[in-house]
Amino acid sequence: LIGLDNFSTFVLKSLRSIESAVTRDIYDATATAFAALALGANGLRVVGYTQKDLVQLAQKVSAYSGGATPIVVGTKVALSSVLPDDVNYRYMLESPYVQLGYLRTISGIDTLELPQVAKWESPFSTYLNDDRLWIIAPGTDKPIKLVLGGGSMSNTSGTFDAATLIQTTTIYKAWKAGVVTSGVAAQISLA
Repeated sequence: LIGLDNFSTFVLKSLRSIESAVTRDIYDATATAFAALALGANGLRVVGYTQKDLVQLAQKVSAYSGGATPIVVGTKVALSSVLPDDVNYRYMLESPYVQLGYLRTISGIDTLELPQVAKWESPFSTYLNDDRLWIIAPGTDKPIKLVLGGGSMSNTSGTFDAATLIQTTTIYKAWKAGVVTSGVAAQISLA
């Protein structure tokens, strides 16, 4: 009634803030690790998409992951660039490409869409790069590990600390995301 948040709204905003920060940290750790991959024919990173490069990188990831099945991971915009090299390929109205905006499978390699994340500092900007495709074999080992540090800590003022009887609360949560993996992964930079 006086323009202050109720406790349940505050907790909801706090949890969404933590979720957004954790998502960004995971993405940043992933992007940093994949950018450090070796570039070129003997490397695991290429610039510019071709179906041949995609299949070769998928073969490398599978071979060095004990035969595990690789998948291609990217945002919807990035995955929409994954098309067959065949110029005579026909897209029917019922095809997944027309329905979803990207192919679910190309050359026997499944795709996985990363949901885009809002970049709160800049209105209507998005956080994830739309020009990266990552090839991973999730059956061997997840490339990113997230460590959550115990329970949440909070600092709440006493009920009668302020003359207006308003309580203030601060919630703290500790986490760390990093690349600790025995799996092999690759990256295609679209631009």
